[in-house]
Amino acid sequence: MKRPWWLWLVLVLWGCGGVVEGPVTTESESLGDPENGFPSAYERALFMAANRTRSDPSTVKGSDSKIYPAAAPLTLAYDLERSSRFHSTMLSKGHAPLMHPSPCTLVAGVGTSGCDGTPSCGCQGGVTCNTCDSSACAAGTDVGARIQAFYSGANRGWGEIIAAGYGDAWSTMDAWVDEPASSDGHRQIVTSGSYGVVGFGHASDAGACYRGFDGGDFAGDKPAVALVAAAAPKPIAGPAGTFRVYATWADKTGGAPAALRAVVDGVCHDMTRELGDPKLNATYYADVALPNGCHNAFVLGTSVAGASAAYPNTTAFTINVGNAAACPDSVPQPVASCDGPPPPPAPDLGSTPGDMATSAPDLAQPPPSGPTVTLLAPADGARYTLGSTVTVRAQASASAKRVVANWTRFGYTSTYPLTLQNGVWTLALQVTQNAGTRTISVTATDASGRAATTPSVSISVQ
Repeated sequence: MKRPWWLWLVLVLWGCGGVVEGPVTTESESLGDPENGFPSAYERALFMAANRTRSDPSTVKGSDSKIYPAAAPLTLAYDLERSSRFHSTMLSKGHAPLMHPSPCTLVAGVGTSGCDGTPSCGCQGGVTCNTCDSSACAAGTDVGARIQAFYSGANRGWGEIIAAGYGDAWSTMDAWVDEPASSDGHRQIVTSGSYGVVGFGHASDAGACYRGFDGGDFAGDKPAVALVAAAAPKPIAGPAGTFRVYATWADKTGGAPAALRAVVDGVCHDMTRELGDPKLNATYYADVALPNGCHNAFVLGTSVAGASAAYPNTTAFTINVGNAAACPDSVPQPVASCDGPPPPPAPDLGSTPGDMATSAPDLAQPPPSGPTVTLLAPADGARYTLGSTVTVRAQASASAKRVVANWTRFGYTSTYPLTLQNGVWTLALQVTQNAGTRTISVTATDASGRAATTPSVSISVQ
């Protein structure tokens, strides 16, 4: 028998620790590009909805909610995404009730084994309690132990919120953050400035106790916040009509962006500030009318100092309108109408036919080639200690518009952007997620979408 929706939370604060500041990326960060199926469209919307709440808790609230201070945007952490979706999947596929502890004792190494939360690979004995009756389902592995199995950075405190039965990301977040002051544990976690990273997980299954399980795992690490930290559409899919593309903007020095646009199917739409302070955390939006079909979207911004930012960094998420068939979750990021190469010069219409024939292109010449890229560092076989910083350096041709590092660990690949510094594309990445081997390559992409990728190197983290 299906049970009504529920909301649960767990909050744990541990001892203080140092915070990574400055232009150093950590392995736990993500800039929106898909990483082995994370985040889903549903999870991306939960993340955007959380940052929208944090931008102005005095507005995003229920009628009896307590008003908390605005907080900086959360950064999406890939390994917290894995932890949260693992738990939602196990509750869903394991025919289990809504609960923070796992509905079984987890096998060792679940954070690095590749198990998605299916009980046959995640549970000792291969099964859960297999009942919707919470009183009959004994607690298995503790929530903190499960989060730490996936995310070693949880040593600065963690929190978890879960829900079941909603089926819509924006409605789920509303239920968490519209709570009355007398019982607002979920709202406290979502709005708390003590947390800097988060991962959301959603799962559903035909045999589950609820039509869907949702969760959010938070941790106290506070990496540097990107100019555009989140973006997602509302709704995430639906019939033809108007869709609202949301984005988070934060520039503690310059404040409001010089330009911020939602790029939908390559066409730029100016975004308007809805909530918050752009020096801390502001929510912007653009309303776009979409017909049936698969539509791609990303956000492109420029700070007053001239720094550019894109979210996702190299891809575009998809909005499925009218239940279109074979709609991918994401596509390579197209050139934006406000960010493309200049158009070719118009022909001289006053020239004679003979002149025009003379100026025709030489079809025997090969078409322009794509970019070239060379990985300069790190060296193949280099050794690092856990917690140290790896500097990735690459040389790319002048036509390269974006350069990213493809960073593979434990079978999972993440994409991190490099920045151009004195003619060299550079990334400083702190290795935080367990010892082991990392494999690294670099991809350069030009304005026409042509790409080149370097051979991979392997480094050892001890």
